[in-house]
Amino acid sequence: MRRTARATTTGPGLGMAQVFSARDGGPAPRRPPPLDSEVCTMFARETRSAAKRRGALTVAVLCVTAVLAGCGPKEVPTDGPSVGAGPLVTAFQDGGTSVLPPREVHGVWRATFGSLLICAPVQVTITGVKPHYKVGKPVNAEFWVRTVPGTQDRPDPQGMWSPLGSDTRTPADLARRGQLASKSLVAAQGARVDQRCDESPDAPFTEILTVLSADDAGVWVDRMDVEYEADGQDHAMRVNWAYVACGYLIADPEVC
Repeated sequence: MRRTARATTTGPGLGMAQVFSARDGGPAPRRPPPLDSEVCTMFARETRSAAKRRGALTVAVLCVTAVLAGCGPKEVPTDGPSVGAGPLVTAFQDGGTSVLPPREVHGVWRATFGSLLICAPVQVTITGVKPHYKVGKPVNAEFWVRTVPGTQDRPDPQGMWSPLGSDTRTPADLARRGQLASKSLVAAQGARVDQRCDESPDAPFTEILTVLSADDAGVWVDRMDVEYEADGQDHAMRVNWAYVACGYLIADPEVC
């Protein structure tokens, strides 16, 4: 599989983040339905060269398209509940995000990935998240569900309400610093999701956050299954977006 870098972004104190797309040399992937909303998320790290030259930090904003209606998960085999055909949907397509460790960290570090927006026409209960590791294994993996109210219901309109791109701090750390505002932030397993699919940019949203604790070897998640229960039936939604915490085991220069 050939992976092509799409964007590299920078900003304060966060390890380099890069978004890449996956192509297999075959026909172009099926395009998603017409866009219902567009969400701009910030991927950032301290730019070492810029900091040396100007004593300043460079911040770039990457707009991530999020389709909140009219799309569905791929139907593929799995060892657990059948994947696809269930009510839970996301807009993530093939591709991924990779993060370099902060330069001051040696040993275990954390990479947090967000922007996995989910919705369903009925209430669902997440029963587990099962990542597939293409390279390496994490020291630990955590999955969180973050809910954000609609624009009119946010107590602080200037708060950090946007979907999270990626970071080298945990969601709890970001929340304590006032850099991640939420209505609720709970462990994914057992979380109830009642987020309806809404095309309005001012609508509330629900996001799954993935936190990988990695060592120097790194870890590459190339897909994961979000298992859930809806109307008494077990389902799973496959997410083919990759999450990469860079390390020496990951040799692809276009990914790390």
